[in-house]
Amino acid sequence: MSGLDQRKFTMIFKYLIIIILIENVSSWIEPVNVKPTYERRDAITGQVVTCEKCPPGTFVKEHCTGVQPTICEHCPDLHYTQYWNYLQKCRYCNVFCGDHQYEKHQCNSTHNRVCECKAGYYLEFEFCLKHSSCPYGAGVIKMGTPYSDTNCEPCTRGHFSLRISSSEPCSVHTNCTKDGLEINVPGNRYHNTLCTSWQKYNGGGSLDDSVVSTYNEAIIQFVAYQKIPLKKLMRFFNLLQIEEAKKVSKQLRTHNKHMMHETLHPLLLKWKEGIKEDHLLEKILYILRTAKLKNVVKKVQERFMLSGSSTLQFINLH
Repeated sequence: MSGLDQRKFTMIFKYLIIIILIENVSSWIEPVNVKPTYERRDAITGQVVTCEKCPPGTFVKEHCTGVQPTICEHCPDLHYTQYWNYLQKCRYCNVFCGDHQYEKHQCNSTHNRVCECKAGYYLEFEFCLKHSSCPYGAGVIKMGTPYSDTNCEPCTRGHFSLRISSSEPCSVHTNCTKDGLEINVPGNRYHNTLCTSWQKYNGGGSLDDSVVSTYNEAIIQFVAYQKIPLKKLMRFFNLLQIEEAKKVSKQLRTHNKHMMHETLHPLLLKWKEGIKEDHLLEKILYILRTAKLKNVVKKVQERFMLSGSSTLQFINLH
């Protein structure tokens, strides 16, 4: 064996001996459960003695002396100690649940009572406040918890939220093309994209009743989702000459301007019931002109009338 190999062998042998010794020593050492202590001066001898603390759920009934260990006693009802201690009486459970809170953990010998805000509320400066709701056009990006409010964010392009909610995120716009339909009203952050199966009629001949009905529904939907100033909208409602419109017009000032379609659409559907199918476009254009809604008239004409003649004229061939 060369000198280099001998040195390597000696080194490996020493490491093995050390490992064996460490394992043997570890097996001799017994784990010791050391209790927390505190120091105090013995009233009789005047000497400083080291006393064991009392465990959670108990308190010191008598301090230790030079000849007697600490005497502990269990906490009475509605009292507790949470940690090892040398208190001479337990703490009172002084937490009480308030409005919109419930008792998550009862008072016991080791813990104070724990209260938490009930569902739909969060803690703010020791009061439980109702979770905020995201407004129209915004969605929840992080739900509220018992300790934090709802986190909202305006809907991004291609998404919408049509209701006030503390739990709903923004929804994705419907893809009309994917469903083989036409876009009737483009979506925005306040409402979904609205689709229709109606297409501009470019040929002669008659149209069946189902096509006429689809055409008229598309007109109603299109008009209902136009942006109309409040004063002109109230005038438009009055021109519909239906009882429901008169009632709603009085409440318009409290409505969100971005959500007027929710009011206008059902009213137009109600108005449509008293109109002949093949006269609907003519009637609604008349009302829009009378209400001085020139911009809406132009949009309706571009969307539903052929150049040089109205789609209505083709429908009248039926």
